Amino acid sequence: MGPRNIQTLEAATAAAKAAKQPLAVLLLADDELRSHALLRALTDVDAPVAWAKLPFAKDSEDCKRWKITAPGALVLLDPTSDPPKLIKVLRAAAPASLRKDLADAAKAVNPP
Repeated sequence: MGPRNIQTLEAATAAAKAAKQPLAVLLLADDELRSHALLRALTDVDAPVAWAKLPFAKDSEDCKRWKITAPGALVLLDPTSDPPKLIKVLRAAAPASLRKDLADAAKAVNPP
């Protein structure tokens, strides 16, 4: 369940930078319903992004920086800046909506 090719944050950041793609970071808690809903919605979404997964920890530096207060969040980042610039934070939504947001993020990082 969920997207394929999920990597560590460091590996995904390097891959996204090299491919000029957005970095999509999944902030999940193992037994949280919102985390499962987001993974289920992303199962069939094929998008030009590099995927990373982080465990949700409310007091982590990443959660504070991206203002994430609950698990089941998808953080889209532009890896071309240092540190990566926040594009958008998504919650569990319909796959079509997630596909559109991921495509918009890809255009923001690598304009046509």
